[in-house]
Amino acid sequence: MRVIGNEDHHFSTSTGWVLRQDHDPDAAGSSFGEALRMSRRNGNTTGIAYASLGLACLAADASDWHQAAVLHGVAQAFLDQTRQPWEDVEARYRRDSLDQVHAHLGQDQFNRAYASGMALSFDEALDLASARPSRLIIPRDISARSGAPSAPPRRLPACPGSQDEELS
Repeated sequence: MRVIGNEDHHFSTSTGWVLRQDHDPDAAGSSFGEALRMSRRNGNTTGIAYASLGLACLAADASDWHQAAVLHGVAQAFLDQTRQPWEDVEARYRRDSLDQVHAHLGQDQFNRAYASGMALSFDEALDLASARPSRLIIPRDISARSGAPSAPPRRLPACPGSQDEELS
């Protein structure tokens, strides 16, 4: 029996990075997804940020540039809540991935996609990050849902640590 609240995302996240380096994106995605589920259950915003970063890098590896930019925005929005910088290794992975995404999308398109990821609500961001890439549909312009012009990014609400939500 697994005890909720006693799980640690570090192993799954680290495994995801190793599998990514071994060119096994499916297994890496599963590891990052597991880290995301654990972090969500435990209310661990840092874990959500790192798992989302892994998924963003995998999207870039798969040349899904728009998805990668949005997920990078999601990852940064969660990390911003912690007021901590990226760890050195992940900062390097992030920088390399962002460079690729910028090169393929261009500055304007990248900025719009990244800002849309940062502007998602907590639940929207987690739903997006936890979707399997083959089922993932990312709105090209999040602000178009409200009919409003593109607004500056808003901060995600604090991670609800007291809720035991379950991902499907």
